[in-house]
Amino acid sequence: MARARFEVAKESGFRREALSLAGEKARLEARLLEIEEALSIERAEGREVELTRQFLEEYENQDEHGR
Repeated sequence: MARARFEVAKESGFRREALSLAGEKARLEARLLEIEEALSIERAEGREVELTRQFLEEYENQDEHGR
C-alpha cells in the first residue's frame, strides 16, 4: 500500500515537472519568435540603408558626369 502511494506521488511530481518544463519551453519559444522578428526588422532596415547609400552614390556619380 505504501509503495502504491509512493508511485502515485512520484507520478504526480513528474506531471508537475512536465507541466513546468512545458511552460518554460513555451516561454522560450515565444522569446525566440520575438528575437527573430527583431532581427528581421534590423536586416530590413540595414538593407534599406544600403540601398539608400547606393542610390546616393549613383546620383552623385551622375551629377559629376553631368557637369
